[in-house]
Amino acid sequence: MAGFYLFALLVGGSFSGILAFGLTKMESTAGIRGWRWIFIIEGVITCVLALIAYVTIIDFPDKVLEKRNCKFLTAADVDMIKGRIDRDRDDSAADHITWAKVGKHLSDFKLWVL
Repeated sequence: MAGFYLFALLVGGSFSGILAFGLTKMESTAGIRGWRWIFIIEGVITCVLALIAYVTIIDFPDKVLEKRNCKFLTAADVDMIKGRIDRDRDDSAADHITWAKVGKHLSDFKLWVL
């Protein structure tokens, strides 16, 4: 997990500045200021990556068998994954959302402070 965060920090920190510098050099291209190009191009990149992630990332293991949209997980694999999640944090079974639970979490002072 630490390697994942370190990779994100290094890649994000090193390329975002270079990308922003290059995009500001597009000053007056198509009549758009350079700083606006940063928002446009990075927004497009974010939307494209979100669409790719929506298509490629599988759902939570308990929904995989219901939807039958995962070709590489068998029922035994799903049971093993759910067992590991239960050992780790004991929440592999989905909670039903009710208005009482929503109200409880929205009334939490720490949520609004953060």
